[in-house]
Amino acid sequence: MNNPFHIPNLNPLYEEVKAAVLKAQGTDEFLLVDDDQRDTIWTMVFENDDEEYREYQIKALRVKNDILECIYDLPHNWWTVKDVETADELRWSQVRYDDYIYFVPTIFSIAENLPDYLGDEPTMNN
Repeated sequence: MNNPFHIPNLNPLYEEVKAAVLKAQGTDEFLLVDDDQRDTIWTMVFENDDEEYREYQIKALRVKNDILECIYDLPHNWWTVKDVETADELRWSQVRYDDYIYFVPTIFSIAENLPDYLGDEPTMNN
């Protein structure tokens, strides 16, 4: 593959984050990350209406069918476990390969802030 600028491969990071979320979501089948006492996880989303990227807060994460997904919303719209449990499937977006989510800043924000929701830092395979 031609990579003249040495762009790093983010697949290992994605896989580690996905494994940590899968482990943490347990039987709830998601991880609520909307907590004003913990680090905020952000995503950049392309808005077709004005053709600009906007920053949203990730409210929940899950792994479903081996794909890392998130629910995002405005920062001051608080989500509860019940809100996530009853959310329409259309609220869930893929973190990678979504047409609107900007993957690079999103995966870095998740990786940087997810340990605050795990209790212990995940073990990274190097």
